[in-house]
Amino acid sequence: MNNTIDDLLENTEGKIVAFDLDLTLTVRALESPPDFMNTSSHDFLEVLRNAQPNKAAIEILNHFSRNNYIRIYTQRGEYAFDVTHEWLVKNGVNYDDVLFRKARYDIFFDDRAYNADILNGDKK
Repeated sequence: MNNTIDDLLENTEGKIVAFDLDLTLTVRALESPPDFMNTSSHDFLEVLRNAQPNKAAIEILNHFSRNNYIRIYTQRGEYAFDVTHEWLVKNGVNYDDVLFRKARYDIFFDDRAYNADILNGDKK
């Protein structure tokens, strides 16, 4: 882990720490948005079920889970609840709740925010 994450882990307790799911806790679920739009819902659920985990990000999340409330948020529809829960359990993600919309948080990690880079060891 890098100094930025180490500092956060040491100095964070009792917070709501939110992690985006796709492209933050997963490496890549879909090739591109058009593929998503052209996929039957069964095929799409299989893509989600088989998404590759970002093991470094999951390790950091699990460290945060020791002293904080972990919230997973995703823009997946609620129809993907079962597949999402299965994926989180299968990949050893310690979490308190999952929301299918943006969430309230004290600290967040999202692929669209620059801070997601530090989950992979980039010091920015």
